[in-house]
Amino acid sequence: MAGQDESKKKKKGKGLPEHIELQRTHMVCGAEMNSYTNTFTSANVFMPMGVDNAWDLGQWKEGFRIKVNKLTSEMMEVDITGVDPAVVNALRRILIAEVPTMAIEHVFVANNTSIIQDEVLAHRLGMVPLLVDPAMFEYKTAEEAASEKNMLVFKLDITCKKQGDRLLNEKVFSSSLQWLPMGSEMPDETGCRFAQGQAHRFPPGGAVPQPSPVHDNILLAKLRAGQEPSSEAATLLLAAAPGLITQDASGKIEVGNAREHEQHLEKVRVLLDTPCVAECIQLRKRKDYFIFTIESSGVLPPEVLLEQAIAILHDKASRLAQRL
Repeated sequence: MAGQDESKKKKKGKGLPEHIELQRTHMVCGAEMNSYTNTFTSANVFMPMGVDNAWDLGQWKEGFRIKVNKLTSEMMEVDITGVDPAVVNALRRILIAEVPTMAIEHVFVANNTSIIQDEVLAHRLGMVPLLVDPAMFEYKTAEEAASEKNMLVFKLDITCKKQGDRLLNEKVFSSSLQWLPMGSEMPDETGCRFAQGQAHRFPPGGAVPQPSPVHDNILLAKLRAGQEPSSEAATLLLAAAPGLITQDASGKIEVGNAREHEQHLEKVRVLLDTPCVAECIQLRKRKDYFIFTIESSGVLPPEVLLEQAIAILHDKASRLAQRL
């Protein structure tokens, strides 16, 4: 215990000089470029000043916070504090590439006489979010055959017709995608055969909605037929950032909560190119504070996406720890 207490005492040390502590904890924003953008992760980077920079789990737990600011069925905004940018970036990449979702992957074209090439139409179909929980299906490897357990099949069959002076089906929307519970109507060409279909898994009016696009109106195709600035700087800042920059009865300039006036931060950054403003105010961003927004396509709630991303990151870290 004595050795552990001595280690903690050594880590606190006598502290860092103010300008070094600023570089360690904050990025300073400039009109044209930012300063101190790197993070200090080496344990001995501050050892000449008597400060141990080794990562400490206990201190990390004390400083780590997740605060949910906004939560809807399609969007989630959280403040993540006390974590290295690499960890937040890992969550971002996992959300983009590794959290499973259902999407149209293979498109078989039987007849396409529109002006849109087959490849372009296939790409647009692949971008349509599908209202299906991927947890209800097995992951299909390249060697496995397509079946009702690992596959969904949709059909797009629509023709533009002229009715008097009007054109019917001039615009093709995602609502025209028809789910085929019995599988492909071209099993020989697609190699997709269902043994018993999927209707029993998605009964009409059941707790689980039948597979469909999240949004019915996605267009697929068109068919033919602060501090105390100087008076000049104060005038500029008060005009550019009302609410964020205020002035009391005595004339003193104060800076409010930046999170409540985010729309003004870019205006302040641009004003840093003005010498009188740059002399009296500095725009900083904490290196361990992130405004993290998760936007769902509507298939899964954003909080579920975040939980799955954290679980994947935890699994990666566990496998890495086992190999060290």
